[in-house]
Amino acid sequence: MKQIILLIAVTMVFSCKNSKQKQPPQDIFETQSISDSILSTVSLPSIDNWVRNKIEFTSSQETHPMGPVSIISRVSKNESAYVSIDNLPVYSGSTYRLSVVVKKFKNDKNFALRFQGIYPNRVDAVYDLETGIVKEVLLSGADGMAQNQKATIKHLGGGWYMCSLSANLFNDYVRVVMGPTTNKLKTGLWETRTGEKSNALIITNSLKLDEL
Repeated sequence: MKQIILLIAVTMVFSCKNSKQKQPPQDIFETQSISDSILSTVSLPSIDNWVRNKIEFTSSQETHPMGPVSIISRVSKNESAYVSIDNLPVYSGSTYRLSVVVKKFKNDKNFALRFQGIYPNRVDAVYDLETGIVKEVLLSGADGMAQNQKATIKHLGGGWYMCSLSANLFNDYVRVVMGPTTNKLKTGLWETRTGEKSNALIITNSLKLDEL
């Protein structure tokens, strides 16, 4: 009788061990963060050195744990308006992701990001900050400027969204461009005259350019 009980116990131990070995290591993938895929982060100049074309930043009373909140606004409704950072060095053939945290302000709801090579070569994405969707991502100009372009939007709570644009870039330098826009404009022309002023809330120090 003792031998039978011992045999059953040994069988159960080996059965449990084999069951554990067959389970896939799911926790490795579940705990892997997005930052693990970042190879490097491109150093960006301070906001004081961003090129502002018919755009102004004003302080907002709203606060956020990530950093100071500003209102980014078009100051003219009849001219192109955008913020840009020019001549950022990149490795041709590598994939880069531009991201920023923004929020709908008043009645305006659209925001845009752009990678630009030698004009008119560019990748544009427009985001709806009210519904939390990517309206469109578009490659314009020469075919060789970029590949595998992708835009994503992630709700962070409280109406805040992280908007991201990634692409495999084939340039030694890239210009990044962003700004509020409206429904009236096509994706590739989001920075042109709107016929109305538009704005958004932005956490300026959330702007990042990562090599993936």
